[in-house]
Amino acid sequence: MGGKYVEQVWEMLKKGMQKIQQQQQQQQQQQQRQQQQQQQQQRQQQQQQQQQRKHKNNSGLNIEEVLHTFEQQLYMGLKQIVERHLSYNVSGAS
Repeated sequence: MGGKYVEQVWEMLKKGMQKIQQQQQQQQQQQQRQQQQQQQQQRQQQQQQQQQRKHKNNSGLNIEEVLHTFEQQLYMGLKQIVERHLSYNVSGAS
């Protein structure tokens, strides 16, 4: 075997190993990107779940739905309570 042949074989092996390393690095980078995307999706899901929990009371009713559906009744009930409070506590105190 000549020195030139050994060098050629070595160059082929070297290029092959470098290619394998590059592929491994690319795979690792792709896996990291996928993990980051999954983590981001999980964070978004957790945030959405937290938002949903904030907007529900103990009976599981959505506050916005209740307000929209019973807006007039809630307003009239609140108005009566405030008027009654004012008439008994503020008017009577004068």
